[in-house]
Amino acid sequence: MTNAENIAIQIKELKKYYGTFKGCEDVSFDVNFGEVVGFVGPNGAGKSTVIKALLGLIIKTSGTATILGEDANIRADIRQRVGYASSDSIFYKNMRVKNLLEFTAAVYGKGADTYAKYAKRLDLDLNKRIDQLSLGNRKKVSIVNSLMTEADILILDEPTNGLDPLVQKEFYAMISESKKRGAAILLSTHILADVQSYCDRAVIIKDGLIVADSTVQSLVSGSKESGKVVKDVLIVFENSMPDFSDVSGMENMTMDGLTLKGHFSGNMSDLLGRIGSASMSQFSVSDLNLDSIVHDYYDAEKIGKQ
Repeated sequence: MTNAENIAIQIKELKKYYGTFKGCEDVSFDVNFGEVVGFVGPNGAGKSTVIKALLGLIIKTSGTATILGEDANIRADIRQRVGYASSDSIFYKNMRVKNLLEFTAAVYGKGADTYAKYAKRLDLDLNKRIDQLSLGNRKKVSIVNSLMTEADILILDEPTNGLDPLVQKEFYAMISESKKRGAAILLSTHILADVQSYCDRAVIIKDGLIVADSTVQSLVSGSKESGKVVKDVLIVFENSMPDFSDVSGMENMTMDGLTLKGHFSGNMSDLLGRIGSASMSQFSVSDLNLDSIVHDYYDAEKIGKQ
């Protein structure tokens, strides 16, 4: 496949305003087949707005949002190639889980065995009514309802909220299986450890604006601006702190009393050389984690420099 043929979802300069309130602005990113993209941001950042505009559930203000090159709001055949889990997990209260999943199976041309196997893996009771379910079990319904479609494209909006760790682990096993069969997966979440563990790329949104779009590996191993490897450094000196004013790569380091900490992007040998024989009570150097990176992007001063 060429790169263009491999694009499942394409969003370009998407803008959605609710009156004067900005839902999202100039959002642009792609999702490819065989790829899991983590759509990252806290509640209210604009994730659900982008997803609903992509699916045609709300009318966009401007820009384009296409699935397989088409507007999903117009093409019913395109919608049938998409499995969707809403963040709300709202269903008909008096409907039994089994009846809901039977309806979805009929729409997608699937048999009862398809939803039954997913329900079994998540320990979901098919005979309960929706209004008898906890939030976690309603999330299970939403997950089974989307994954049982075995669609080419999966769009999952905060699917793991309310799930216990064992169920989350099984969910991500199913996501890995979907990726292996070539599905394109857009996973909206604010759980950064999951993005780092299971996603290929991370798209970070803040106040309706995309502030980063990169592979997870690139984000945690270095700076997109400098191309240098970045490390998380914490050093606590016992008596006095050496002068680091002429050491390059200290831009994102802070000095507080005898504590030096932050993200070092220079040559590590330069840093160690300047420390010399200084006495230290604590010293640690580690790879960045996505949690600290996203917090950096959410720092207003840093975002202003992008």
